[in-house]
Amino acid sequence: MTDPLRIQRGMPLLIAKYESQVAPIDGSSFAIAQFKPTRSVIMLVPTTQAATSIIINTSVVECNTCVDCPYQRTAFYLSVLSCFFPSLLPLSKEVLRDRGYNVTEICDRSPDLYEQQERVLLSRRRREGRNNLCDCGRFLLPYENLQVCVCECKTKAEPTIGNASLAVFGQLALIIYKNIDERSYGREMRSWAAAIKHEAGVVCDLVPGEGDIVLLVSTAKIIHRIMGNSSEIHVGLLNIFLANRDGVSPLSRVCNYVAEIISWSNMAQLKLVFESLCLTRSPVLVDLRVKHEVLNLCVAYMRIKEKQYPQYYRIRHPSEAGVTVVNSRFETLAEVARQPLIPPSDLRPPFSPLIITKASQPANIMTHPCNY
Repeated sequence: MTDPLRIQRGMPLLIAKYESQVAPIDGSSFAIAQFKPTRSVIMLVPTTQAATSIIINTSVVECNTCVDCPYQRTAFYLSVLSCFFPSLLPLSKEVLRDRGYNVTEICDRSPDLYEQQERVLLSRRRREGRNNLCDCGRFLLPYENLQVCVCECKTKAEPTIGNASLAVFGQLALIIYKNIDERSYGREMRSWAAAIKHEAGVVCDLVPGEGDIVLLVSTAKIIHRIMGNSSEIHVGLLNIFLANRDGVSPLSRVCNYVAEIISWSNMAQLKLVFESLCLTRSPVLVDLRVKHEVLNLCVAYMRIKEKQYPQYYRIRHPSEAGVTVVNSRFETLAEVARQPLIPPSDLRPPFSPLIITKASQPANIMTHPCNY
């Protein structure tokens, strides 16, 4: 039997022997390393209202023509958004800095902007083989057709932002929220762009002769890949939509329409289960084989209901949503919800089998109790 007094006498010696080998625990030991940006991108920033439309035009053209760096395309994309709402500028710079890029601002009074516009113009002239040049004071405006529609000019010397610019803003904002591919961008984005243009009160095409799509699908893919997981930009844009959606002005109508499009983003499966099973009081919900998924479903609905804007749960609370509303937590319920409804006359007592087939698994048979 071990002597307690011996242990008590030996503990001070043990502590004295190993005390110097134990590293102290403090908050600084677990601080994340700070890395300085090693690369640089430019953002175009207007200083006057007259130069805003010029910056928008140049940035949009650069998004489609700049092939040197994907992050430079993204920087021009963020320049366009910051022209409409300057509060996005510091947020955009912070997001790019976190990705390892230092931001250099070029304002409309900087001589670097003229060189940038000349480079854009020469690049477009070489690609199209035609001169599409418009003189407006000291500025060279590439892509004159887009410029005419983006701003409604009282005079060539003092352009002012018009309603068509709101249609461009709404269309560009959707890129970071929606998945981009060849088919969806050509079909869904075209219909959304037409609807946003209608809400803004614009009749003509945003790009005359080429339709309403402002950015190329290749550019949209790059921007969505880089900014699609940026919760800061997602929340910043969403707050702008929510703050300006009430009213009858073109800005309010555009913000309200875009806010409705992005509602329930990345929660389509959860919404389908609610509409197909919960609202119809499906007997599947009382089946013991899916009780763990039903519990996960209850937790997800409870967390969503607690928030101020439930329809934007994935956007405003991405970390929490990544645990509670992930599709794998109610995968079987989603498969059942996708099946066509069975008429009551086709149900045979005591059970009606429903075959669920998954791509990666063999067919599984789940029975629906007739009495709920």
